[in-house]
Amino acid sequence: MSGETIIASALVCDDIRKEENGKAILIGVYGNNIILSKFPVTMHLSLWLQGKAKDGDYRLELGVEALSEGEAAPFQATRNLEFSIRDETGKGSSEFSIAMNQVPILLKGPGSLFVKIRQNDEDWTTLARKEVVLASSTTAPSEQSQPT
Repeated sequence: MSGETIIASALVCDDIRKEENGKAILIGVYGNNIILSKFPVTMHLSLWLQGKAKDGDYRLELGVEALSEGEAAPFQATRNLEFSIRDETGKGSSEFSIAMNQVPILLKGPGSLFVKIRQNDEDWTTLARKEVVLASSTTAPSEQSQPT
């Protein structure tokens, strides 16, 4: 294993697609809240991570936790990621992007969604947090998010 990775950003969205020229298209990027019209619901969320790492081979574990109000234990989905960084510019480190598409998450009710990461079985680090809320009659239609 190599040194530590530095994750600069983590975005939660509905879908990630790739153009023929290699560019990524992030669809339905969530701001602070995930606003839903009903519970329970299983959403298929996508995650986009950008970071920087030194040359080497890496093993990371990415986790998504959904903790509904009043629940003792969160629903959790985890994925293991293995990748290599090879800097050909001579800088000694490179930037990278990781896309994880359509991770199924069960949301039983209002609460919080956490995107977490850990390396080499160390403690989890929270990269992003989204509040999961029930839409009210005062919520503007453009602010509501519906699962696909």
